[in-house]
Amino acid sequence: MRAVRSFALVFALALPVAACVDVTGPDTVIVEDRCAARRVYQPSTVDAALTGYDCLTDDATESYVDYYELRVHETTWVDLYLESTEFDAYLMLFDEWDELVTSDDDSGESGDAWVTVRLPPGRYYIAATSYRGGETGAYRLYIE
Repeated sequence: MRAVRSFALVFALALPVAACVDVTGPDTVIVEDRCAARRVYQPSTVDAALTGYDCLTDDATESYVDYYELRVHETTWVDLYLESTEFDAYLMLFDEWDELVTSDDDSGESGDAWVTVRLPPGRYYIAATSYRGGETGAYRLYIE
């Protein structure tokens, strides 16, 4: 199982984010004092890219990673699907205490990552990353 750097959450209204995604504003959470988690909603679709400016996972691969915050207000099923034609998609879901809820590498088509999980109310963090370190490229994240 892969680990991501544990992160302390500090809510920010408009803080600059260095060395990670350039997202600021009321829908931004600063992760680990420098990484931003963009708030997403169910259902939604995110088109983004892993770049050399993103944060790194804290494991042997040191893969680039983008974080997304998902708030669940009542117990519900959540489908997460991460697809990319440019890298081997890897998906992780953490709860608000930084505990890994689930992860996936190849359950989707063509090496894409897919998880279905029933979540109780709370705050969750989606880590969109690659299976191997150093991979970059465009991806699409579906939250349903």
